Amino acid sequence: MQVNWTPRDRVIENEFEAVAYHAYKTAERVKAKAIVCITRNGNTALRLASFRIPFPIIAVTFTAQTQRRLSLVRGVNSLLLDINPALDEVLPVVKDKLGSYSWLKSGDSIVFITVTLSPVGREASNLLTVQKLGEPS
Repeated sequence: MQVNWTPRDRVIENEFEAVAYHAYKTAERVKAKAIVCITRNGNTALRLASFRIPFPIIAVTFTAQTQRRLSLVRGVNSLLLDINPALDEVLPVVKDKLGSYSWLKSGDSIVFITVTLSPVGREASNLLTVQKLGEPS
């Protein structure tokens, strides 16, 4: 039977979408158990959720307001950090907190992503990395 439509390739319009989309594709390729995004306002988690990713998105945030907002988004679990570590210190802290999820086991691959919308500022940085739980960062 011939189909009268074909799926279109997703149009990537900016760096933010590119990093988020390729985090999803990387997670798919390495068979990750989850994508963990570090987000202040929830924008990264919202962008990832818009791709209808077939595995969990764990949004790590630093405010209860953002955590409440993300609790309404399909496919997103939010994790509130009561500290605000620097970017180079956040991965070990988050990996330690992920142990509270019973469906994540040592050795599982996870994709970490953080996207900074503004290129100005001391902490402006994009991050995309694949990590295994139970291994040093």
